[in-house]
Amino acid sequence: MSFYSANKKDLDRCYNNEDERKSDLADSIVQDLKTGKTEYQESCGLSTMAHLQYLKNGYDFYFDIKNIKLKDLEDYPYMEDWQIEANFYGIDITTDEGWQEYLSHGDHNWLDNIDEFKREFIDSLERPLIFRRLLNIYGVHYSLESWKSMRDDYLSETEYSYNIFLKYSEMLGFIDDEFKEFDL
Repeated sequence: MSFYSANKKDLDRCYNNEDERKSDLADSIVQDLKTGKTEYQESCGLSTMAHLQYLKNGYDFYFDIKNIKLKDLEDYPYMEDWQIEANFYGIDITTDEGWQEYLSHGDHNWLDNIDEFKREFIDSLERPLIFRRLLNIYGVHYSLESWKSMRDDYLSETEYSYNIFLKYSEMLGFIDDEFKEFDL
């Protein structure tokens, strides 16, 4: 299964009912590379595609930094310069010093907050990777401005992903903090 394709059986694992599936539809454009024909279709949102990968690869692939580092080190030698720049800020992650410098950029800030949540809890979430993304700006790295930017990203995805994002945001206290700005 490629990242951008999913069959009905895979997708059935992602939703509790048909209404959830319908609220996760996004317009997409697919171009057949052989014929050059462009086709417009509805497909699930990117968060669901990422979730399918989570279901395939499991918790440790996304939440165990040792496994993440091994995967990144495995891919690194095959990356072109622009990919190293895009993924690792141009840093040579093959040294311990380089890896630590990369971590200081904040892509894995969730590591500082993950111990508050049990693995079973995270595995039980509808979209653990949305939760992980929120953990990047939670706790010691708290940023309401970053949360607002993230909210806009999810608002432009699908209704389903946006609603899950809001649910996790409320759980982590971002919604209450947003309304503290207003004198109600």
